[in-house]
Amino acid sequence: MSSDNPISDYSSVIGFLTHLTTDELKSILNDDAKLDELLKEIKQGNERETEKEMLLASNRSLAEYNLSMEQDLMSHKTEVKNCTERGEEWYHRVYKKYETLITFLGHNKLDTKLDVLRLATAEIEEQSEKIAETFISGDSDVEEFLESFVSKRKSMHLNKVKSEKLSEMIQHRICLESKTVNGGWNHVNQINSIGTNGLILNNM
Repeated sequence: MSSDNPISDYSSVIGFLTHLTTDELKSILNDDAKLDELLKEIKQGNERETEKEMLLASNRSLAEYNLSMEQDLMSHKTEVKNCTERGEEWYHRVYKKYETLITFLGHNKLDTKLDVLRLATAEIEEQSEKIAETFISGDSDVEEFLESFVSKRKSMHLNKVKSEKLSEMIQHRICLESKTVNGGWNHVNQINSIGTNGLILNNM
């Protein structure tokens, strides 16, 4: 087509032909160059229209797919949220049991040490009494008696001191834990709306 009548797309070609006179149409039909250019423009216009329709169809299909997946996506989000909440709940439960176990083992360990010390003290005291009886009966001399008896009595008194200190430690720990638990529950009752589980865990 000539530069005086530019044709930019398929719609322009149709509009251009609509306004031509019969003579002008005949002129184009009789001019191979103009006819080839016109056919080329029509072909390109058709291709652009096809591409446009395909793009619109693709966009529409994608939008429909997104809408269809929205419900599944929301369902998965809810499921993930529920799993997270359950995981946190189980974590707090396990951690609380862990703390309880550690406390229990700690008490048992101290109690066992105290029992061993008390038993050893009783045995040493019994041995020292036998040494004294042996000396009184005349079966040992003074030097031997003093060496053995004094050594046993020192060990006995040392174990008694250790037992008393250990017993005080156990009682002190029990007292502190009792105050901590009671204080924690009072604090929970005052600000219960913040979250009971978390406050109990933090105060234990």
